[in-house]
Amino acid sequence: MKFLDNKYDLVILLGVIPSIDEPVLLQELQESSAKVVHMTPFEDAALKCELLCRYEAGSEEGVVAILSKTLCMNLPLEFEDYFESLDEGYLSAETNIGEDEFEEILEMYEEAKSAVLIIAEDVLYHDRSKNINKFLKILKEFTKLEVISLSSHDFESSLSVPQEVEDLKSFDGTVVLQYKSKDNLEKLIGSKQFSVAAKSQNNQKVNVYIEDKVEERIFEVDEKLKGTIALMPVKDENLSYRYKVAKITKREVQ
Repeated sequence: MKFLDNKYDLVILLGVIPSIDEPVLLQELQESSAKVVHMTPFEDAALKCELLCRYEAGSEEGVVAILSKTLCMNLPLEFEDYFESLDEGYLSAETNIGEDEFEEILEMYEEAKSAVLIIAEDVLYHDRSKNINKFLKILKEFTKLEVISLSSHDFESSLSVPQEVEDLKSFDGTVVLQYKSKDNLEKLIGSKQFSVAAKSQNNQKVNVYIEDKVEERIFEVDEKLKGTIALMPVKDENLSYRYKVAKITKREVQ
């Protein structure tokens, strides 16, 4: 399946990690002349982009709210009133994407003849997915963006004024990214920075506690990774938001 087919001058990725989610998309992006904006909690080392906007895990609602306010023009009055009252300064601080970064996105958007916004599947399983869907519908209706999802799950809703953006759910502590894979199911893979935060050493046996479950893993430091989110491959597809707060402890050798 082709995603771009050389149709776009600008590609905005929201939550998508091409090397994990869609290798075909990664190859298309590598071969494309389109400018790429990567909005993500987790940097994809395999992806080259014009602008990396690394936002806080769980803050997608705030991200799409500011993106909508930035790009949407000629809105009906009730939508104008909503976005006029939106505190983008506060949301920018909460999401960790600066207002100057949204200005860069706007500049690239205005220069582009055609543009697409590609949404990661797990964003549509976010606790605030209904409101996120409302912003996506607004972006689809009032910008030149084509809005598509990597999921077969329908992201559209009726065109209506969104609810107020909720305060960001806390992702304090160590965070892991779960994704379906056939490989490295025994491992937890993180950067040196994550190693320090989790107080874990390379090749150390650890217990990973997520909510009421615990898994045994071997922690591996990957020099190519950046940031404080670790990769946690899982065998079965998990239809939920894939970033999880986790407690990492050293496993006692029996």
